[in-house]
Amino acid sequence: MRTHGTNGTTTNAGADYGANFQTSNRAGLGDIRVVGHYSGLFDDKTSGLILGVKLATGETGADFTGGVAAGQTGVSLDPGLQIGTGSTDVILGAYTSGAVSTYGWFVQGTLQHAVSPLATEAGGVTYRPGDAYLVNTGIRYAGFGATISPMLQLNFIHREYDQGSGVPIDQLTGSPMSGGNLAYLSPGVSVRLGGGTSVYGFVQVPVYQNVGSLQLVPSYTATIGIHQSL
Repeated sequence: MRTHGTNGTTTNAGADYGANFQTSNRAGLGDIRVVGHYSGLFDDKTSGLILGVKLATGETGADFTGGVAAGQTGVSLDPGLQIGTGSTDVILGAYTSGAVSTYGWFVQGTLQHAVSPLATEAGGVTYRPGDAYLVNTGIRYAGFGATISPMLQLNFIHREYDQGSGVPIDQLTGSPMSGGNLAYLSPGVSVRLGGGTSVYGFVQVPVYQNVGSLQLVPSYTATIGIHQSL
């Protein structure tokens, strides 16, 4: 579910910000990630490899739904604001983990690279999201037993510039309005349900955000997931 508002568009350029305000409101299935972990590198199963794919299942053609640009042909949302990227990406990485007393720790790094661009419009507008490098590290506390495990993570993301004719360009600097470095501190908890199934949730709170040109960045991100061990 994604909502968005902006004071700047290419329409009604002579009006003040109040009359120029545009909004969008979209809901739907986003891009699906299918990721596998191989832990057979060592006998203790503490280190392994990550291999996955991100599928182009999310919508990419959303337009403004409110304001003077609503319903106008050729006034679409920027590719970075769409629910999906329209690209198929490969995900490669590795991880390692260990334990000290009642604390467990892990370090994980991944690279996500788009292998297919998207032609979004009849005019041949293309968009390819930039490579994303993610490094996650964290600790969990096992003093409450095997059922409930509080955890704390540090997440760092480096994104390269997006590519293609659909990437917005800053008119002052000439740089693409994409890419940057972001770091989040993420408290959370994991709960084992039995049968190799556990659920987890955490909230990412930004501690550092340095992006290229003018971009929207989240004030926080909430994540809920299910983990199944085979």
